[in-house]
Amino acid sequence: MLSDQQILEFMEKGDIIIEDFDESCLKPASYDMRLGKEAFISSRKEKINVEEMGLLRIPPGEFAIVVTYEKIKLSKRIAASIGLRSYFARKGLVLLAGPQIDPGFEGRLTLVLFNASPKEAILRYKEPFCTIEFHQLIVEATKGYQGRYQQQNSIRLEDIEYFTELSGMTIGEILKTMEGVTSSINELSTDVKVLSQSIGDLKDAFQRQQQFISISLVLLAIFIAIVGLIAAFAK
Repeated sequence: MLSDQQILEFMEKGDIIIEDFDESCLKPASYDMRLGKEAFISSRKEKINVEEMGLLRIPPGEFAIVVTYEKIKLSKRIAASIGLRSYFARKGLVLLAGPQIDPGFEGRLTLVLFNASPKEAILRYKEPFCTIEFHQLIVEATKGYQGRYQQQNSIRLEDIEYFTELSGMTIGEILKTMEGVTSSINELSTDVKVLSQSIGDLKDAFQRQQQFISISLVLLAIFIAIVGLIAAFAK
């Protein structure tokens, strides 16, 4: 793995090219890549202009496709690996990416993020969000990367179509539905408590009424008895 000094040396040789390089993003043994101009959220079904918006909001349970602000080029002597900055990992973001960037790759990196937290995740335009570690090969590769992402500068239509054509609810929509169900259950529980309280009040009132009627009947019986005694003595 290359140190910061070695990264700069290989950049001078042309084995590593980082367009829009920012020295503040160079770390002791890695380089932090920044959030690029466009993104795609699984539930929105359309590209988002992050540069225009100034930030990217990823709802809970949603996937986002993002591109890096920097464009890189690796010679056949250099491979790289990529990971999410721990700052965002602690906030519940998960980076879904391949195990490495092959020698010979050229272009912007397209990455998928998943928000596994119950809160909205926010990334700002040009904010460092992932980090690249560079590795020198002992023996140069015989051929460079020639895959579908070679010389890519924006999100591929195929990737967008994949998320657009997915059937069923997204995890985020499921979470929202569950929140609605939970809210309805809580409201129903409150209504049941109110109804139970009302029934309890009616029961108490009925019991008091029964007690009043019983006392009234006892008093009436006593009154009748007294009247009967008075009438008997009057004779």
